[in-house]
Amino acid sequence: MVRSLLMTLAVALLALAAGIVPARAQEGSQLRYIEELKQRNADYGPGCNGIGISTPREVNMPADISTRWAAGHSACIPGLRLVAVCIGEVGGNYRLIGCTLQAADGESAASVGCQQLTLIAPDTRLRPNPELSDILSGGSGGAAASCATPSQLASGAAIAAAFRIPVARSPGDLALLIDIDGSEVPAFLIPASQLGGMPAGS
Repeated sequence: MVRSLLMTLAVALLALAAGIVPARAQEGSQLRYIEELKQRNADYGPGCNGIGISTPREVNMPADISTRWAAGHSACIPGLRLVAVCIGEVGGNYRLIGCTLQAADGESAASVGCQQLTLIAPDTRLRPNPELSDILSGGSGGAAASCATPSQLASGAAIAAAFRIPVARSPGDLALLIDIDGSEVPAFLIPASQLGGMPAGS
C-alpha cells in the first residue's frame, strides 16, 4: 500500500514541481549527527529509547516491546512511544520519501504537524511538503492524518509526512526528528535500504 501511495506522490510532483522551493542547506555537514544517532542505537537492549529505527514496510511492529528488536525500532519521550515506517522512491533526480509516524502507546500534550518534523540528510535539513503529505494521507484512506494539519498524537493515531529531496543530497542513511517537547528526540534513523535506489545513469 505504501508503494502505491508513493506512485500517487510521484504523479503529484508533476503538478507541484514549479511551485516547490529547493531545500536550503545548513552550514556544516549532518553526517556526524547521523553517525551519532547510529552509535546511540548500537547497544539497545529491552525497554524504550529516545531514538528508534524506521520499521521496514514488510515487517509488522510486534505489540511486545520487551524484545531487543522491538525496543530498537520504537522511540520514546515520557508518556509517549512512537513507531515509524518510511519508504522512498526515486523519480528522475528527486527522491520522494513517505513516512507514517504512529503513537503505539500514550499521548502527546502538544499538537504535532509538519513544523515539528525534520528530515536530516548529509548536508541539509528540511520539513515535509504539506501538499505531498496531504496526498499521502488521502491515499491511506484516513488511517493517517496529514502533518499539514497539526493534531495531537494519542495511542493508535498516525501522521503522514512526505518529503521531496534531490537524490544527490540524500545518499545513505537519513534521520527523522520529531520536536514534541522542545528537544530533538524522539527521532528515527531511516536506513538507506528503505529509501529507493539511484536513478538510471547515475
